[in-house]
Amino acid sequence: MVNILHKDLWKNIVMNMPIPAKDLLFYSEKKGLLMGKRINKPAKDYYFVPGGRVFKNENRNTAIKRIAKEEVGCLINPDYSSSIGIYDHFYLDSIWENTKISTHYIVEAILFIIEDDEIKFSLANQHSEIVWINQSNIEKVNVHKYSMQYLYDILKFRKVL
Repeated sequence: MVNILHKDLWKNIVMNMPIPAKDLLFYSEKKGLLMGKRINKPAKDYYFVPGGRVFKNENRNTAIKRIAKEEVGCLINPDYSSSIGIYDHFYLDSIWENTKISTHYIVEAILFIIEDDEIKFSLANQHSEIVWINQSNIEKVNVHKYSMQYLYDILKFRKVL
């Protein structure tokens, strides 16, 4: 059973612990890496890949499915993914306004290689728009350094295959 935390407990955890999370890297050879413009802290106003925290008693595949549905409105099969690594993400801010609470995520980056029209994506409560970011436009939009690293790591990873 998944346990959703009370907001005061969640705040205390964010102040004192790293947060386990999954970032979903939907990558198309033709279009690039799917990102959304974040409307919430941390990383507000940056383009970032879909992702989210893992809940207590939630296994890896269940977390991936839930995050995909919540973040971009699609049903996915984690069996068709690859982990490209574990990343530390450090932010000086958090979702709480007027505080000095920083946020630390320990993120598993999950790669989904997709065909151009294989999946239809939709906006959720985390992003104001979704776009495809690739080498030709990555410098033209406000891509967060952590998502930028994902794109470069995917390109390096793809060359090895």
